[in-house]
Amino acid sequence: MVKRNPKEDGSRYNLYRDGLRIYTTIDSRLQSIAEESVNNHMKNLQSEFFSQNRRTRKNPTPPFRDLRRGQIDTLLRFQL
Repeated sequence: MVKRNPKEDGSRYNLYRDGLRIYTTIDSRLQSIAEESVNNHMKNLQSEFFSQNRRTRKNPTPPFRDLRRGQIDTLLRFQL
């Protein structure tokens, strides 16, 4: 919309400096519920990761336990 509706002098609006009001159609209640759901899910995932990464008799070599810095960087680079 900003590209299609320039200022009176023909220049473009700056979304961050020109004091524009931006309206979206998202329901703020749904947004709050979605954010809470993601936060809860991430907490569950993190605790599951910690439990799977614990060294035990059944799991003497957990997958991420002894990684060095370079190995972590390599894994992250391939996952992104």
